[in-house]
Amino acid sequence: RSQDYELHSFDVVIASEVLHATSDLKVTLENIRSLLAPNGLLAFAELAVQSAYLDIVFGVLEGWWRFQDLDRRPDYPLMPFASWHRLLTDCGFQDVTECSGRPQEAIINAVIMAQAPSRIEDSPSDAPLPEIPSAPGESTASRTSGPWVVFAEEGGIGGEFARRLVAAGGS
Repeated sequence: RSQDYELHSFDVVIASEVLHATSDLKVTLENIRSLLAPNGLLAFAELAVQSAYLDIVFGVLEGWWRFQDLDRRPDYPLMPFASWHRLLTDCGFQDVTECSGRPQEAIINAVIMAQAPSRIEDSPSDAPLPEIPSAPGESTASRTSGPWVVFAEEGGIGGEFARRLVAAGGS
């Protein structure tokens, strides 16, 4: 359903514990990717383990059982990070990173970052690291000056983005 958002116009999309409550994650992620500007960043948190406690707490909510993409989620709304990684890559995202710093088998709540391609027609393997976007007529320095908070591990795309922000005059 159209919500009249301009396509490829968002630098960052943030979601917390909501993507699982859609009927088809591939459609959801493709819609999000269509909103992201080239090199845009998707950052989201999702529970990543099956739990009877979660079923008791959230199982009464319609969104908990809304999933219909049974090829990806055959019997449960949540997915482990490895499944998210595969799906995000299949949907054209690149540099998919889980940011909790824990081993995969210990991830209860995954915090995931993924980057849109550098050009709309790019495949994930063709896209370079993110550039700091500027509006027409706006200098990069005026766009990046001032304080920023970037939650990311040092070696991922978030770390590279933070280094580029500092190099462009941000703090």
